[in-house]
Amino acid sequence: MSRINIFWDWFGTIADSLAADPHDSSLLSELDRRVLSLAPGLSWEIGPGLSKPWQLVISPDLNRDLRETAKSIVARAPSLDQWEFHPARQPKEWEYKFEFTDETGAERLMVDATNWRFVLLRHQSGIREMLLLASELSALSDVERWQAGAILLEGILGEDVFLDAVDEFEVVNELEPRFAAHARSIRDLRAAAIGKVG
Repeated sequence: MSRINIFWDWFGTIADSLAADPHDSSLLSELDRRVLSLAPGLSWEIGPGLSKPWQLVISPDLNRDLRETAKSIVARAPSLDQWEFHPARQPKEWEYKFEFTDETGAERLMVDATNWRFVLLRHQSGIREMLLLASELSALSDVERWQAGAILLEGILGEDVFLDAVDEFEVVNELEPRFAAHARSIRDLRAAAIGKVG
């Protein structure tokens, strides 16, 4: 039996328990170990589903090289009453507010991105870059700013659209004048990015 089948057989045995207590640390720790054993670099998350009570995402964690791996794993997922499965993080219905752990792992950082602005650039090389204007994050490290930007982009676009529409991004404190005139509200980002993909 393949590792993927073993993983899904195991998940089927704990699915009801995890749905009943999605904060069960022992189950979450074992889920983490088993996902990483399928392929180093994968990540996962659980949360409310789109059409069922719960979803499990097996994510390539923004690594384009792992997209097909995640898809092949989720393609073999069982059909379960309470769970749906996705090979990439899905767009969120939210108010552009989130929290994450700082670079040291010691502190939770709260981010309100409702007033962020963005500029989409396409360089002559074909690289598609996004600039995210977030002056209130100036005190954060480069790693923390990048993490905040990644969380926001995944939340708005979903991981697949993000990977299809954006080659690289940067969270900046200010925009050069030549870019500032083209900055748009973060609330317009999904429509703009999907237009670039389509």
